[in-house]
Amino acid sequence: MGRGRQVTDEELLQAAREVFLQHGPSASVDLVAERVGITGPAVFRRMGSKQNLMVRALTSGFGGSFVGVLQSGPHTDVPLREQLTDIVRVLRQDIEELLPCLSTLRAAGMEPTEIAGYFEEPPPARAQREMAAWIRRGQRSGLLREQDADAAAISCIGAVHMRVFFGRVLGLRIPGADERVEDIGEFLEGALGAVDVPEEMDSVPDLSGDPGWTPARLPTDVGIESFVSGNPAGQRLQVRHYLDGDQVLRARVWFGPGSQGPPGHAHGGSMAAVLDKVFAGAVWLSGYPAVALELTSRFRKMLPLGTVATVTARVQSIEGRKVRVSGRIEGSDGTVFAEGEALFLALDPARHGDLTARARDMLGTPGLTFFGQEES
Repeated sequence: MGRGRQVTDEELLQAAREVFLQHGPSASVDLVAERVGITGPAVFRRMGSKQNLMVRALTSGFGGSFVGVLQSGPHTDVPLREQLTDIVRVLRQDIEELLPCLSTLRAAGMEPTEIAGYFEEPPPARAQREMAAWIRRGQRSGLLREQDADAAAISCIGAVHMRVFFGRVLGLRIPGADERVEDIGEFLEGALGAVDVPEEMDSVPDLSGDPGWTPARLPTDVGIESFVSGNPAGQRLQVRHYLDGDQVLRARVWFGPGSQGPPGHAHGGSMAAVLDKVFAGAVWLSGYPAVALELTSRFRKMLPLGTVATVTARVQSIEGRKVRVSGRIEGSDGTVFAEGEALFLALDPARHGDLTARARDMLGTPGLTFFGQEES
């Protein structure tokens, strides 16, 4: 009798994977053997047991394509969106292939920890590690912005995994998801890509006031690091305050690359923080050490990075300890980017003795300017 045809381990495992995925974990070894043209005993001699055959067939060779794409990049000479789209496409394909294999092993009665033991490194952990390494290399090359690489990797992989999970495990298909790989790549480009700094942001912004405005120092800026204006030469926000008439505080504010939210535009949170800061300044300069109780902000237009905007805050009413203030952020052409109102509550010396004393000391610091008072 002539020798049977030679079957490689790769061919045997591929056939076993197809059989177990099609017929489930109860499929016989003879069915696998028949598919590759050898005998059942021959399969046992090479694989030892049905479980070993099934586990090797359903856990081998996964993630190689995704890892290969990551380890070869990122490339500074290839558009970032194109690279991210390719990553999303390959990752989705790998997850699509892996999930039914893991489900079959679970159906065979194997626990997740037992399954994980057959991998040199569990696929999710390896995918996250390689994605984070790809992001860090991109950050070092200047292709990607500085941020937490591990968190960014989890977010990228999780977004793709969830779509596949809904389809494979829950049977829920997300309409249009298969056709929107490029859109996902575009979104990730905005989330990961380095900020394109306009040329005008390379120079020191002009924060000078209009004629008739008087430079003002806020009590909250004396001797402390303010969240909004604590770094006058930083790349997030630069602020300069001015008095303009009775109980009107204005500020020139530069929104730098560090304030980015949507690509090329300021984050809504940075705009709200600026409103809160100037509102508080107007209240404090009215002679009320106070804290905000409510802040309402409405965003009217997206604010491009590099914009030098004008913020106006005006005290509207004072009722006992309650001080109401309103204002807006607008461009040099009058475009209103945001507006809002706030309610502040003056500190009660009976309840906040130490804090009130410190605030009063700050209000009396030489060099501060108060509404209706000459600079001391």
